[in-house]
Amino acid sequence: MNCKNHNHIFSGILFGLLLVGQVLASNLPVYVENDIYDFLERMENREVINDYSGLDLPLRRDEIAQFLEKIGKSTDQLNRIEKKMYRQFRSEY
Repeated sequence: MNCKNHNHIFSGILFGLLLVGQVLASNLPVYVENDIYDFLERMENREVINDYSGLDLPLRRDEIAQFLEKIGKSTDQLNRIEKKMYRQFRSEY
């Protein structure tokens, strides 16, 4: 096998490992002490989202990302500080 084929094989393996890592990371629970939960509760209280419950903790990263996606559709309801927090959390999740 020539060097070009080895590079393609290596690239494929690396891509596969990164993809598996992303899938596994999205299923990890987020510690209940994380500030995201205060933010989600605030968004629930302000009726920006309506299906969040602090009783179902901890949430997985992908579940938090879904809430943030819903919040993103209503950013006009957020004040300046909440928008900044939203952007910060969105970049994290």
